[in-house]
Amino acid sequence: MRRLFFVPQYPTNLRYQEWWFKEIPYNLSEYFDDKVVVLGSSLITNPESKLRPPSFGEFSVDPTVAMEFEMEQIKQFLLYGIGDDDYLFLSDISYPGLFANVLYHMPVKNAYAFCHATAINNLDYYWMKGVSDEKWWAEIAHFGLFKKVFVASEYHKDKLEKMSEARGWEIDNVEVIGFPPTPDRLKINTDCTTQHEIISVARMNPQKVDIELELQVERALGIKIERTSERNLESWEEYFDFISRSKVMLITSQEETFGIQVMDAIDNGCIPIAPKAFSYPELLTKDYLYKIGDFQGLLKKIQRALKDGTKLPQLQNKQLIENFYKLVAFHMGVLE
Repeated sequence: MRRLFFVPQYPTNLRYQEWWFKEIPYNLSEYFDDKVVVLGSSLITNPESKLRPPSFGEFSVDPTVAMEFEMEQIKQFLLYGIGDDDYLFLSDISYPGLFANVLYHMPVKNAYAFCHATAINNLDYYWMKGVSDEKWWAEIAHFGLFKKVFVASEYHKDKLEKMSEARGWEIDNVEVIGFPPTPDRLKINTDCTTQHEIISVARMNPQKVDIELELQVERALGIKIERTSERNLESWEEYFDFISRSKVMLITSQEETFGIQVMDAIDNGCIPIAPKAFSYPELLTKDYLYKIGDFQGLLKKIQRALKDGTKLPQLQNKQLIENFYKLVAFHMGVLE
């Protein structure tokens, strides 16, 4: 009997981990003989659980809570007799990273993982903590525990391979499979009257928002950028409704290994303007990308979009996104 054991991240409120928790096991279940086992699900479904997610806009769940959650997943993992016909899918190879360490002692033959980012990204969480290099060595060592490690973009794959090669460690099991599509049940995508000219939806930290650049845009155009970080959003419906009532989503990230906010914008009728760097060129054509450092070029793209001179873009890697679950099943060797 072929089973899948899914090891999710803690389902942080209003971050994609929240819907991954249900969507990934549901969509992969058709490729396995039995119901997908979700390790840690009992902690989430138990109303008496003390592990609660933070508010929208925070980086992630508190590291202490995330570690408690992974420790419970480890306990459940040890209770199952996982055989050679079973499969394991770890939804984040490195945060916090306790579960991967268990696989050194109890390896799983058919183990796979998703890598969201890397500690050596500019302004990464671990970079900010001053331990990025140490965390990086742990990450690339973890790669050897899995048949395949999935990433969302060619940019991310190239960065992982080049960085590991520069440190004398070769990795050759990285596969680009895109990002799972946002469930239709969460989308709004209504034909709403525009209320906001420019919005910013990234969490407020130096990696995801160049606040000085945003303030320069505000001053130059005389328009206040409306930010989700300044709003008390409580549901996906509120979040997508906010986007659908907006004309332009300004993205000023200084690092990005995918760019889910671009998907959010396009799904809800808002024009994304993003840096011509990182993973964004895989998602958008040049009409929606600005060169970092070219402030006047950025202003022209925003102004054109505000004057309805720019059409809503098509996601460049749309086909990759639509086939996410099939690609996972294919690389696991279970697609029939």
